[in-house]
Amino acid sequence: MSICGVPQGSVLGPLLFYIYVSPVGRLIRHFNVDFYQYADDITLYTAITFDSQASNQLSRCTAALQLWFWSNGLLLNPDKSVAAIFGTNQCLSRPGWPSHVNIAGADIFLDNKLKILGVTFHSSMKLDLQVAATVRSCNYHLQALRSLRNSLPRDIAVNIACSIIGSRLDYCNVIYFGMAEANFHKLQRIKNRVARIVCDVPRRQQHSADLLRQLH
Repeated sequence: MSICGVPQGSVLGPLLFYIYVSPVGRLIRHFNVDFYQYADDITLYTAITFDSQASNQLSRCTAALQLWFWSNGLLLNPDKSVAAIFGTNQCLSRPGWPSHVNIAGADIFLDNKLKILGVTFHSSMKLDLQVAATVRSCNYHLQALRSLRNSLPRDIAVNIACSIIGSRLDYCNVIYFGMAEANFHKLQRIKNRVARIVCDVPRRQQHSADLLRQLH
């Protein structure tokens, strides 16, 4: 039986864990590396140029983190670590970027995408992958809502649509600022489809904008 830790899924679990590992913030900053953290999800980031030693700096930082975790009964798992370089297409196309970074003694090869707290970022900072994942998830749940719609009163259907579909469209939507119009159109089509299913209106019978106004 474990004599330490917090129950999985507990309300205070993330807060108590954050308090316990709070010293790692000072350790990371000692290497001039920035970070943000939610519970046990820690993301390190720093500016990198061709002539900088940023990748070596990250390697030294993660090695120090590994020692701290070992000393405090925790584990830094390189198998769950992902690394990526972000920049413009022109910048990323230049040769000379490192192919991998060393994390806790393991070489992590760079990927062209990174998922942070449910948001997928492409190395070129385009949001095509994130929008595609959101649309795919929404369509999956919309199919289930459509099959149940005739058995649900309208107010219940509205609540389900807001909680299951609306929450996915609204999640971290601040990152959509300045996004390509084509991606906005994809998200708008999801909203239009939601309105038609909730209002039980066949396609082309009524304009989606009118339905969205009815549903506020």
